[in-house]
Amino acid sequence: MSDVLSVGIIGSGGIARAHIQAIKENDNIRLAAVMDVDLSRVESLAKENNARAYTSVDSLLDDPEVEAILVCSPHIFHGDQVVASAKAGKHVLVEKPMALTLKECDDMIQACEAEGRLGN
Repeated sequence: MSDVLSVGIIGSGGIARAHIQAIKENDNIRLAAVMDVDLSRVESLAKENNARAYTSVDSLLDDPEVEAILVCSPHIFHGDQVVASAKAGKHVLVEKPMALTLKECDDMIQACEAEGRLGN
C-alpha cells in the first residue's frame, strides 16, 4: 500500500456521502471510485468527487487501484458484498448493521481472515 489509501464506496446514499466528506478531510485517504446500481446517481456522485463510477460490485472490485471498500449499501447486501470484497483482495469497512444473521457475520469475518484482509 502507498501512503494514501485508495478506496471505493458501494452505495451512494446519505451514509456514503458522510464517508466521502470524512475522506475529503483526511490526507491519507483518497476516493477512487463509487458504485451504485442507479447510473445517473453514481455518475453524478463520481463527477462531484473526481472518482470513477461503477454500476456493479464486480466492476468496482476489478479496479486494481482500489485497495479498500466502504460498504454503505442497504444492510441486506452487506454479507455478499463484504465476502466478495475480501475475496477480491480488498480491505473492508462495513456500515451497521453488519449483517442480518450471526452466520452471515461469521462468514464475513472468516472471508476477511482467510484473505488476510482487514475487516471492520
